[in-house]
Amino acid sequence: MKSANTLAGTLIIFLLFILCVDATKEFTVVVGPGDQWVPALYQDIVVWEDDRNGNHDIYAFNLSTRKEFPISTNESEQGFPAIYDNIIVFMDDRNGNFDLYGYNLETTEEFPLVIETSEQWVPQIYGDIVVFEDNRNGNYDIYAVDLKTNEQFPICSDASEQRYPCINKDTVIWEDNRNGNFDVYGFDLTTKEEFQITDDPADQRLAKISGDFVVWTDKRNGNADIYGFNLYTGEEFSVTTNSYDQGIPSVYGDIVIWMDLRNGNTDIYGFNLSTRKEFVVTAHPSEQGFPAIFEKTVVFQDFRANNNDIYGTYIDQDGMCLGSLLLSVLVLGGLLISLRISRNHSATRTGTVHNHHNQLGTSR
Repeated sequence: MKSANTLAGTLIIFLLFILCVDATKEFTVVVGPGDQWVPALYQDIVVWEDDRNGNHDIYAFNLSTRKEFPISTNESEQGFPAIYDNIIVFMDDRNGNFDLYGYNLETTEEFPLVIETSEQWVPQIYGDIVVFEDNRNGNYDIYAVDLKTNEQFPICSDASEQRYPCINKDTVIWEDNRNGNFDVYGFDLTTKEEFQITDDPADQRLAKISGDFVVWTDKRNGNADIYGFNLYTGEEFSVTTNSYDQGIPSVYGDIVIWMDLRNGNTDIYGFNLSTRKEFVVTAHPSEQGFPAIFEKTVVFQDFRANNNDIYGTYIDQDGMCLGSLLLSVLVLGGLLISLRISRNHSATRTGTVHNHHNQLGTSR
């Protein structure tokens, strides 16, 4: 009996290992001609910038159906797509300068979003609000547009430079150099109040937000690290201060991911803000960069084929193998079954047939 239990346990662990390896195996989103950059992700849809046609277009991929499809292949340049729900937004210079256009995945219709004589850059979207950089005032400010009303309104038009906005729920954040270095600022769309998030004299840049967590690239230690801020508690925290450079973070829930140079090339690492555990997303010897995350899915640029493609991988909320939960279930189940078999075997040997039948009945 002992050897049988040992064999069963070994088989369970082996099967778990196979499931775990399979669950964390990287997958391809697009590997083909030309370069693909800056992926964005919402639910099962990945969007990116693509130059397979000799100019920059926007393409998308459905992770569930494994089908790729074009979003915009206008002969002008399109770039920096963002996605929320069924709406994709992107930069487009078909009018002689960069404006903002959108695409509705439900209706498969493209539509103009912000058409101005000034430049609009790097849109980000949450709900019905799109935020973007705008130089209509002679410097880069942060503006927004409401998809329902088509109304445009300023978020921050300070005389300094405001760049790279991001939005989550009612909060807009951006990098701002009004103090002589880049800090992270925020704006509450409900209260219409602006607030400062960082005040360190070094640069804090490329901030992203999810819920109460804001993360950014930080130069206070002489190299690029990842820091964060909890909007609810008002507390700043470090994510990684590795002696090598880390940058371009992204965040979803309590998981932060970023580009990392500690292995001599750019890999993707992650950190669980709840467990305070760091983990590797991908450490392929080629270059990986510009990661995006939604729930358990991470997508990123990858240079393993000597051009930029888009790859992805799945993680669980602890940043560990998706089989980790299965491990607990299988091991616990195996122990219970083993214990029950052992008891039943003992009962049979002592002739307690009635009790043996009760145990079998309970097991059903």
